[in-house]
Amino acid sequence: MKKILVPTDFSACANNALNFAVQMAKLLSWNITLIHTVESDTGIYMDYMGVQREREEQMLEEAKQQLQLVKSAILETEKISIEAQISTGAVNENILSSVAKIKADLIVMGTMGSSGSVAEKLWGTKTAAIAGNSTIPVIAVPYSYSWSEPREILFATNRFEKNPALLTPLFEIARLFKSRIHAVVFTDELNAGGSDFVDNSRGLDDYKYFLAQILPAQTLVTAHISGSRFEEALQQYIEKNNIGMVAMISQQRGFLSRLVHPSATRSMAYHATIPLLIMPDQH
Repeated sequence: MKKILVPTDFSACANNALNFAVQMAKLLSWNITLIHTVESDTGIYMDYMGVQREREEQMLEEAKQQLQLVKSAILETEKISIEAQISTGAVNENILSSVAKIKADLIVMGTMGSSGSVAEKLWGTKTAAIAGNSTIPVIAVPYSYSWSEPREILFATNRFEKNPALLTPLFEIARLFKSRIHAVVFTDELNAGGSDFVDNSRGLDDYKYFLAQILPAQTLVTAHISGSRFEEALQQYIEKNNIGMVAMISQQRGFLSRLVHPSATRSMAYHATIPLLIMPDQH
């Protein structure tokens, strides 16, 4: 990975994600492209009267100034390569099209965590939409997260993915940060069948052997956790093992949606402090 795409709406949530990207870029000598989209919310009548065009021009000018200030501050203090781009239209469409234009390797965006303003909550939903449709990995950075190198990375899976292309982003990040990977499978004690626990245990043993063949030099840990709630069991494991990042495949959309809508599942407190690496399902 060489290029990091960082969308921003200038909120505290987005700024925290930008800081994450800056720290990664400094450490790994990557480049950052910072993008901002000016959305139009005016109606047909205002457009006819010329008000929309005038408003968009004003918003564009203000955004350009703000974007330039952010870029200049990073160049002066961090000494990394950063570009800034601005456009109009739909945020999600512009982000996804920018991936192809700049040949980005990674998107870094913010989520609101368990707090944040209305604007920050909206930005969090955009992060979810991008993560679900992106063809490249996305790192969702929580609002309250403070940067630290992820020395322990939890990879949560119940599918035992063996397509190397799916797992490459996880392996690359683990290698770059010299992280230990925790491959974790979960069994639901309330809804699992009699053979599910045994099947998951056997599958995990086979998966450990598979991963060890791909990463002979990488420290690897496997764990089979169980409980009545996936989120609570994972949280306990995260706290016990000082996990610095969670990694998942984007096909697990139900879990992903809950990450950016914490009011729906308040027990998932861990997502408020730990970044999530979302790897696209390429099938």
